Amino acid sequence: MKNYVSIIKLFVLLGLVPVAIYALSISDTIGLYKEYRRAGKSVGTVATGGMVEEFPSSAPMLNSGTLMGMISGVCVENNVLVDLFSPKEIGREGALRLVSAKLKLMGEFVGLLKVLACIEDVPDIKLNSVKFSTVKSGKNGKTIQLELTLLQMENDRL
Repeated sequence: MKNYVSIIKLFVLLGLVPVAIYALSISDTIGLYKEYRRAGKSVGTVATGGMVEEFPSSAPMLNSGTLMGMISGVCVENNVLVDLFSPKEIGREGALRLVSAKLKLMGEFVGLLKVLACIEDVPDIKLNSVKFSTVKSGKNGKTIQLELTLLQMENDRL
């Protein structure tokens, strides 16, 4: 029986250890890879199938100034001044149009963050860029400028 102990150990090392390693660690990775490949194939068939994705659109908020009405209360509460608001139409297709707006706000950092949080809560408006810069420093504190670029897909029919 002593002669067979080494053969049994060799069988365990060569046979059962790789199976155990596969079952405990590699099987999840291979399963995820197979799922990734399957999803890639289904996305490829949908894209070539000619399906047109509908764009999420909403009532005009940038062109009409509705957004400014929504954030004006927060701006007054936090002593934030609106320096510039300039919406412009970037593109149009049928009743849909893409509108971009530049918004420059001036105030203290905490107040600007509260206004920014208020704008982020609007579901139809997307933030394209956000930039903070110091305008002036004084005894009363720093005045900071916040430059935002906002995007919205507007629907004329709504």
